[in-house]
Amino acid sequence: MNHAMQQALDRTGRVDVVVNDAGIATVGITEAFTVEQFQQVFKVNQLGVLRVNRAVLPAMRRQRNGLLIHVSSACGRVVAPGLAPYHASKFALEAVADVLR
Repeated sequence: MNHAMQQALDRTGRVDVVVNDAGIATVGITEAFTVEQFQQVFKVNQLGVLRVNRAVLPAMRRQRNGLLIHVSSACGRVVAPGLAPYHASKFALEAVADVLR
């Protein structure tokens, strides 16, 4: 991730906007999901966002300007049966976005 960010900076000299829009979902009975399945969803939906943010924020701070856009879901605020890993990861994404704001 840092290598890709450095390549972008080398080409353009700055980064103005980052859109975090990756996401995966699983559907099933909550207790049937394994820890590994929860981890896979979090790896993409939550940890992927954190990795991107860590790669771009130093450049944005140096510039004293930049915009992070986190594409989340209503599932980060309300829940429905069958989407426990997705809901949990999107609630976590909402929390990180709130703290950064």
